[in-house]
This record gives sequence, structure tokens and C-alpha cells, in this order.
Amino acid sequence: MTVLAPTVEKLAQSGANLELSKDCGLLAPTIENIVKIVASRGNHVTVDADLLLAPGLERIAQIGGKHVTIRV
Repeated sequence: MTVLAPTVEKLAQSGANLELSKDCGLLAPTIENIVKIVASRGNHVTVDADLLLAPGLERIAQIGGKHVTIRV
């Protein structure tokens, strides 16, 4: 089942820890926004490296810091 971007963002805002798989279908700007939300709440998100190109992965690492794991 695919979960739509607004739902994932609401889950992030509610304080959930998230894992974004390579099959989630989210676009780079949405992933960055989710990372921002999760990091601001002190929670954690795991992002599959297949979702973004190298510059995007570097950007979410900077945005999320210790609150993001990149699965390679």
C-alpha cells in the first residue's frame, strides 16, 4: 500500500519515527520536508539511498543530522 505524502507528513508531525523505503514514491522536496519535520521534533527517520541522488542525500544529512539514517 502506498501512503500519500500529506499522510506521511502528518505522521512525522505527530512524532512518529519513520522509514522511507525505495518504493515509497515520495519526491525529493517531500523527503526533505519530512526530514525537517522529524529533526525539529527530535525524532528519527531512515531514508533509503535509492530515493535521492548524492547531492540530495548530502542535503538531508545536513538537515537531519543525528535524526536521519541513510540506508545504502
